[in-house]
Amino acid sequence: MRGCSSSCPTLALPAAWTSPPLTRLTCSLSVTMAPCVLLTSIKQSLMRTSHKSRSTLHSKTVRTVHMHPVNRQYFVAAGKGNVYIYDVRRLKPKGTEAVCSLPGHRSSVTSAYFSPSSGHRVVTTCSDHMIRVFDTSTCKGEAPLLNSIKHMNTGHWLTKLCAVWDPQQEDCFVVGSMERPRRMVVFHESGQMVHNFWDEQWLGSVCSVAAFHPSRNILVGANSSGRLHVFMN
Repeated sequence: MRGCSSSCPTLALPAAWTSPPLTRLTCSLSVTMAPCVLLTSIKQSLMRTSHKSRSTLHSKTVRTVHMHPVNRQYFVAAGKGNVYIYDVRRLKPKGTEAVCSLPGHRSSVTSAYFSPSSGHRVVTTCSDHMIRVFDTSTCKGEAPLLNSIKHMNTGHWLTKLCAVWDPQQEDCFVVGSMERPRRMVVFHESGQMVHNFWDEQWLGSVCSVAAFHPSRNILVGANSSGRLHVFMN
């Protein structure tokens, strides 16, 4: 795949998307398909706008929320040292109990995402420099840990790295890397490294955030300075 880079442009939001300011920083969003539900994790407080309901989860800090691709009542929330799966039908203003836990993280969890087609796997990225893959085929009790991958996930003045699934491959995910030359790495869920995306001319910084196009062979990485690096056929 060939690579190129570009500074991120400033986008103007449609008027219909604007809303009153937040009382705290919005950390993560996840949108369901049917029924229409928007989940958002916000530090300590909620938006000053209309909402259907609000609930307090286990962690005071929630890094990401992500809906199950098939069983839309489930979502996974990554917090400060913990990851839980919840059922939206059981949410309460206080004391919401998780239906499934993903244990073993020894530091803050920066992200947790269901695999794109079945949701039978969750990949988590943690500040203890480990990427973990869990079996979430049942979403009950304690999810079995399938694999742990040693991977440097933090650096000074850098956005924390987040592993995301390839939407065209149920068993592969990509994550940025602190290694030189700079690269983005694709792993199989077994822990095997599948491919390195790198380009000495264009890619000279750490891509903390990465995203695949849902249907085309395009991978985009972004650094903490707002520069995008695009790999495509």
